[in-house]
Amino acid sequence: MPPMRRFLLLAVCSCSLLASALSGAEALPTDGELLAAARAASMTYQNHVAELATQLERPESEARIEAMRTLGRLQDPQALVPILLFLEQPTRPATDLIAAALALGTSSQQAAIPALRKLGVHSDPDVRLAAYNALGSLNSTTAGDHTQRAKDDSEPPHLAALTNLGTIKQADAAPLL
Repeated sequence: MPPMRRFLLLAVCSCSLLASALSGAEALPTDGELLAAARAASMTYQNHVAELATQLERPESEARIEAMRTLGRLQDPQALVPILLFLEQPTRPATDLIAAALALGTSSQQAAIPALRKLGVHSDPDVRLAAYNALGSLNSTTAGDHTQRAKDDSEPPHLAALTNLGTIKQADAAPLL
């Protein structure tokens, strides 16, 4: 059974058990039983995040990309750590870096901003564009980001930034527009 399915199955079972216990049909679970259920769910979740982290080292790009997507969707600071560690390694293909930027953008974690700013100066224009868009998803783009991207000599980041600069009031943006 895939790890995500196993995790969701446990979560659904835990919720249904708790709901039936709270429905009043039977006695409420004791504090010890609730604590044991919470520990089991936490351990399962931690194992799930650890398993996704190991997927980031798989040789297949699809496995790495799917693991990053899943980690980003968890919107958990602990799930962000494997992606940030992944980005610290110097030789990663552009497709992986783009997937990492998108995952960081969906993570809702402000801790992703420094890594995204670093990706924003990558040599690949698609990586720069993904980082720029991810910063936007986190509502963390500044006028300086827009100006820097507008000066980018590759078309996708340049056009995206010009569009955004045209919608904000920024005095130093006028010459670029």
